[in-house]
Amino acid sequence: MRPRCYLIVALALWIAVALGACAPQPTPTPVPTNTPLPPTATPVPAAAMTAAPTLVQPTPPPPPQIGKPAPDFTLESLDGGQVALSDFHGTLVMLSFFATWCPHCQAETPHIVKLYNELGPEKLQVVAVSLGETRDKVEAYRQEYNVPYPLLLDPQGLSANLYYVQSIPLNVFIDADGLILSGYGGELDEAQLREILAELIP
Repeated sequence: MRPRCYLIVALALWIAVALGACAPQPTPTPVPTNTPLPPTATPVPAAAMTAAPTLVQPTPPPPPQIGKPAPDFTLESLDGGQVALSDFHGTLVMLSFFATWCPHCQAETPHIVKLYNELGPEKLQVVAVSLGETRDKVEAYRQEYNVPYPLLLDPQGLSANLYYVQSIPLNVFIDADGLILSGYGGELDEAQLREILAELIP
């Protein structure tokens, strides 16, 4: 039985050392700063003695949730200037992620334009974000579909990361206080849009 006991003790000590257990540490002996280096020692450059900074990876934002504040962002508008989502607080907002090449976005856009023109920006503010496209393509799209609401450019998909966009179109409805009411992935036809807005607009 003794060899087994020794083995257990040895394992316990190895684990304690490996895990940095709180074992008593010897008191370090201070070295005088004027102590000369041994003849065989090579001086270490001061730059090499500086510890490399620890890179902290940013924590990704949590996914948007119904009833929680809509993640804010600022993007360049097709008309020029910087526009923030929070600029539209005070009215119901339909945040629409799209791309000009997307056939479902192309089919959905005329319905959004029609309802926006009917309701007006006082009742419904549409903010459409073009993902990964050039200004020229988005401008051509605006002219083709007579889009009257703001079009924002997001060539790097920064806003898409905030909203965990996996496919387009994606429409998020936000109330006047900036809280998320609902979200819909995939193409919405006119009847579906009218039904959604009828529940959200008093």
